[in-house]
Amino acid sequence: MRRRGLAPRREREPEAIGRTYRQLAEETAIGLGNITYIMEGLKEAGFILPLDKRKVTLKNKKALLERWLAGYRETLKPDLLRGTFRMWNTTQRDNWRDIDIKVLNAQWGGEAAGEIMTEYLQAEKLTLYTDTLQVVTTLSLIPNEDGDVQLYERFWHQTGDIQATAPSLLIYADLLVTDDPRCIETANLIYEKHLKVQIETD
Repeated sequence: MRRRGLAPRREREPEAIGRTYRQLAEETAIGLGNITYIMEGLKEAGFILPLDKRKVTLKNKKALLERWLAGYRETLKPDLLRGTFRMWNTTQRDNWRDIDIKVLNAQWGGEAAGEIMTEYLQAEKLTLYTDTLQVVTTLSLIPNEDGDVQLYERFWHQTGDIQATAPSLLIYADLLVTDDPRCIETANLIYEKHLKVQIETD
């Protein structure tokens, strides 16, 4: 079940904040009642600016991002974890970038996505977002608490062709919450190249 998918979608379609609550519910697979609760909360917190009687836009986006990151670290990400594994095939693990991610109906997040996007980081852990645990069988993953492959539920509404990596905002968050200096440096590179203009322009 997809949950709380507003943030990644807002990054890809910032104009969507002006759609009707019913449209947002349909596009994000979030209940209409929850959409109302979320939007009213954003208004009360001062993150929504009315443009006219029908149109609104986001404001104070940097502060909103910080607020979302805190919730992501403390609540959302732990809840999305579906298991920690290791790859039985060590050659496949060494050459993980050769895996046909689209066939798996999955997307790289975290360090793996950071490496793909920046070529700055060498991923030590692999994060996959997916709608199905079929990935476990396809990649011959073995449950292991100390494994370096983590599966997370893909909680945003996926449309069109599946990209190799999750939305930039989510990758940025994944890297920041590690508290690892090399990951934080990579997160900052992603922010500067892919997020800064959208976040810091009101």
